[in-house]
Amino acid sequence: SEVMKKDMMGEHMAALQQAADRDAIEALQWRYDRALDRFETDKDVALYTEDGSFGATKGREALRKMMSGFTGSPKGAPKLQHATSNDWVEFTGPDSATIHYYWQTYSLSKSGKLDDPPKLLAAGNGVDEVVRQNGQWLFKSRTVVAPKD
Repeated sequence: SEVMKKDMMGEHMAALQQAADRDAIEALQWRYDRALDRFETDKDVALYTEDGSFGATKGREALRKMMSGFTGSPKGAPKLQHATSNDWVEFTGPDSATIHYYWQTYSLSKSGKLDDPPKLLAAGNGVDEVVRQNGQWLFKSRTVVAPKD
């Protein structure tokens, strides 16, 4: 009976830790999308491991160069909004997980009026590998592709 209590307590603690980890991973995704929308390349790159990758681009310096080229100067650039939906966090170990999701990129209305709605620019599927390093969840790899079906 005492062993059973310890087992139940261990399972309860593991479930609480996984819930906290899931929340931290969702916050990671939010910070990434928000920094991307605001053209904050350094904030985006800091969310990757040192050897992290986006597609074939690997390492923080290469990512910084890629993202700087993508975002360009925020002056005159379209206002974008990146969104993810139908997220599923699949834990692959105590300090690793795979995030499966759909993604969408919108160009926001220039006028802000209801008759000038945002426009969907692109959409697809994503599979990201995240790891916990020094107590912080970071992207190890991000893979976004157009939907296949």
